[in-house]
Amino acid sequence: MYCPQCGQEIPENAAFCGNCGAEVSAPSAEMEAEGSRPAEEASSAAETPPAETPPAETPPAETLPAEGGKSRIGWPVALSLWAIALIAVVAAVLILWRTGADADIEALDAGEFPETSASASAEETATSDSGDAADAEQGGTELYPVSIDGRWGYIDRSGTIVIEPKFAQCEAFHEGRAAVFNDDLDKMGVIDETGAWVVEPQFIYVGNYRDGLAPAVTDSGSGYLALDGSWAIEPTFESCGDFAEGLAPAKVPGGQWGYVDTYGEWVIRPAHEFAAEFSEGLAAVLEGDLFGYIDAGGTMVIPPRFSAASFFAEGLAPVAEEYYLGYIDSNGQWVIQPKYDSATEFSEGLAAVSEAGKVGFIDTSGQWVIQPAFDSAMPFHDGLAMVFVGLDTGYVDRTGAWVWEPQD
Repeated sequence: MYCPQCGQEIPENAAFCGNCGAEVSAPSAEMEAEGSRPAEEASSAAETPPAETPPAETPPAETLPAEGGKSRIGWPVALSLWAIALIAVVAAVLILWRTGADADIEALDAGEFPETSASASAEETATSDSGDAADAEQGGTELYPVSIDGRWGYIDRSGTIVIEPKFAQCEAFHEGRAAVFNDDLDKMGVIDETGAWVVEPQFIYVGNYRDGLAPAVTDSGSGYLALDGSWAIEPTFESCGDFAEGLAPAKVPGGQWGYVDTYGEWVIRPAHEFAAEFSEGLAAVLEGDLFGYIDAGGTMVIPPRFSAASFFAEGLAPVAEEYYLGYIDSNGQWVIQPKYDSATEFSEGLAAVSEAGKVGFIDTSGQWVIQPAFDSAMPFHDGLAMVFVGLDTGYVDRTGAWVWEPQD
């Protein structure tokens, strides 16, 4: 006969199991009819994958009940199952921890910073000034450049100074980095959102970070900086622009403009006298004296006929056929007739345009939303637009109300 607790064979009519010490009673009629299960079956039960009987939810000793309500799995087998389950759980935790760490590192390497502002989800689906999908324009807090007493610093959306005004000039933050000038205004460097130098001023020009890369110009050539300020793409170009939609315009020394990918490899061979950044699948290129638009394959989809052309945003692009600017759609058809002295791309439903020497904001139908009252203005970003009154800067909301008034 066999022990009903551990499955070991024991002498007939034994009162206790010599292996596990369990009390042995006479087998029930049901068990006699079936016959006691040999130890080999207990061993095969121990090989049952833990994933099919999760120990944390249903203990293995209860998952295969023996007839008569007693377990047929012995204590050694049960302990083995618990040990296997414990090892599996620990391994899973280690794998999940490792995966999470790698994801964070890869995100940082790609130039993606965690958003904590209320506008994070909106920012992740918005397009940048050049039409590039922006995962996040800033890092943890939206920062806006302002000038106070002739020096530039940064405020947050509430108007609180975050980085003290200490720079001769500065640009907006993109992907947690901003380009700033030295006091002589002849060299640019890069700072992070604490105002600390990532790389001190040494470049003739530094553009906006996109896809973790920023164009930078030196005396010997142009290339792309990584987020840490090192060269990601060596400065072998004569000139280059911001990345957008995975491509960036670049010029061969002494030659023409084409487009490279984030590895610096040519995707659209140099064939244009000038090339702008892609936005909404189109990019303005110069053919002779006129601009047209190509697609991501390099095919001309809007023939050259414009004396000036800019980025598509929200389905429209500001262009001029002669002197005045208006807006066309992606088919090259006029949506807002040309009548403005200057015009920016649309952002958050509004575009800055000028008439009679003053700048205001129109909607996509061409109607004034903020009447012309400024000397210059930048596109809206996260509900605010930088405007200039003389040389002083301020910020207005979508109603035209001051959020940060210009300060002398």
